[in-house]
Amino acid sequence: MKKSHLLLAAFSVVAALFISAGITSCTKAPVQDTYMWYPGQLAAYLQTRLRQESRERCKFVGYPGKFFPPKDVAYFRTKAKEADVQAIKWSSPGDVTVSNENGYAVFTVKTDGTRLPSLFVEGVKVSDWEASFDGQTWVLPENDPRFNTAAKCPDNRQEITVPIAPAKVDILENGDILVDFHELEMGDVKFTAEGKAELSFFVGESRMEVMSDNTARNEQVDIPSETVDGRRSITLPERALRYLRISPKGECKVSDISFETHMWPVENLMTFECSDEGFNAIFNQGVKTLHTSMHNFYLDGIKRDYLPWAMDAVLGTIGGDYLFGDRQVTRNGISVALMPPHPQTSDWGIPDYPLHALIGIEHDYMRYGDFTTADMFKDRILDQMALYESVQDEEGFLTAARPSSGFTPGWARKEGPESMGRAAYAQMMLKENFRITAFLCKHWGEKELAARYEKRAEELSASIMKHFWSEEKKAFIDGYKSDGSLDERVSPHAQYWGVISGLYPEKYYDALYTEVLPSIPSYYKDVSYDKGYEVLAYAKAGHIKECLVFLDRVFGDWIRQGHTRFPENFQPEASKEEQLVFYRRPFGLSLCHGANGTPGVAAALFGIIGFSQNLDHAGVYTIKPDLAGMQWAKATFPVAEGMISVEVNGKDVTVSSPKGCRVKIDKSRL
Repeated sequence: MKKSHLLLAAFSVVAALFISAGITSCTKAPVQDTYMWYPGQLAAYLQTRLRQESRERCKFVGYPGKFFPPKDVAYFRTKAKEADVQAIKWSSPGDVTVSNENGYAVFTVKTDGTRLPSLFVEGVKVSDWEASFDGQTWVLPENDPRFNTAAKCPDNRQEITVPIAPAKVDILENGDILVDFHELEMGDVKFTAEGKAELSFFVGESRMEVMSDNTARNEQVDIPSETVDGRRSITLPERALRYLRISPKGECKVSDISFETHMWPVENLMTFECSDEGFNAIFNQGVKTLHTSMHNFYLDGIKRDYLPWAMDAVLGTIGGDYLFGDRQVTRNGISVALMPPHPQTSDWGIPDYPLHALIGIEHDYMRYGDFTTADMFKDRILDQMALYESVQDEEGFLTAARPSSGFTPGWARKEGPESMGRAAYAQMMLKENFRITAFLCKHWGEKELAARYEKRAEELSASIMKHFWSEEKKAFIDGYKSDGSLDERVSPHAQYWGVISGLYPEKYYDALYTEVLPSIPSYYKDVSYDKGYEVLAYAKAGHIKECLVFLDRVFGDWIRQGHTRFPENFQPEASKEEQLVFYRRPFGLSLCHGANGTPGVAAALFGIIGFSQNLDHAGVYTIKPDLAGMQWAKATFPVAEGMISVEVNGKDVTVSSPKGCRVKIDKSRL
């Protein structure tokens, strides 16, 4: 068995002990013992913890925007006669007051602010309970089947320890010990040292980083040196690393080296394999990149900041929900992406980032087959969309201005758009948010709101086409600059959002992928963490061959360089040293970035296998494979009803699907 497969296999065995099968809607289990909490508050507490850990370990951290704050009080209630209240079996990490009010048993939970105000109740139907912040407005509580005993508090650390032995240990000419663990993870390195010496330590994601003695501009806080006089066991503080260099002053022998990695306990639900070994490597490295980045959220670079960001978190779910099916991680990311209740424009850090939240909520509905997540966050969704609606200009556009950080579609913006002004891609995201909100309002029975947001989406679509579509270029221009002038440059961002949103004319799909994108000077030279969205556009447009060529040229090149996770940004035509530079710091690039684990997974599932579903037809799926020159491909992946297996061999397609759903096969691309 290959070493990389051995790591995943060993982890899956351990993870199986921690994860109950089918983590989907919190309303599906009829009766259970469970913790409950106010929706989004677990995410708020976990985010607060991560921010503290980030400040302690990472040197250069900026985090714009205001988020849903953690509260130390929550209320829970269920209908119960006064005589039945005492029969409810409960516990909590906080102080609890129980009362009977108007036919409800009401539990008021208060903590010291360091613990999530949650309530563990035995033998309940979660759908019979409600949660509140103020004791006045009540919503469906959030819960997760994993937290089914009083000892499993939801804000406890969930990671498990998986030891990794060194893949290679070298003694350098100067006596330094260089250890390559091959896998890039978070954790503690342990070893035994014997002799008399002072040991200095250097850790990093790349060999170049770990060999540098100048750590002043490294991303992580330096590890203190250790003194050895005799024999002792040493455990280094938690760091994100692949490489370790031990530099001894004196004589010292090092043995029993182990990387005690801290991994998120999930099972690998999705499998994929095809006749192209190069693409198999891209898919498998995407799986490991997403898994390494899972720590309550799909995080930004684990070395550089270790924080959840809206785009990163939501893009992570698009791949991760099919790989791992951890809906709580998805909800945590959606909550961080959503603006806080009653938001103001002053709450914006990056004006378009909250728009990712509804993209994530629609994806959550389609993956898990119910509106539970949307229902939990209904008030915040409507508050957020009311704010966006209130700031539209006469053309319906959203403008980025100070003091916000401006629009950020990704870092690869040599062709624009500008941060400030009215970027075309952001208006397309806003249009999609109006469309999704209208769909949710129909589910909520809010007919007038649904009609209003449908109209907003239609009006904004027309305005986008009028102002930003160039028939001559067969492309969307970047938008308007901050000075009000047109930015007539063409960048990838407006093109892929144009395809995703249905605005890009289908008759020009071929031109887009054979003429427009390849002609963008930096298209293959500067590639950012938004690429998961672009792969969705490739798949929707049916240009899988071009997608795979792109992935091999950029992501495949990274693998061929010897890296074992995907980074935040690629510059494949730069020197090896320049490829590691970010924020003008020599090793500022995070070489494991969750969002860039998604492209390979999305290309496999939505491109090669051709999986899709219609928003309005739950339980109906389509398989439209495109082998793009390969001989065969096969995959197994989860949907709301269970697992679907697909095998494609030439023009033959075999599908196995669970009860309760219908799968249509379309061979038109074979």
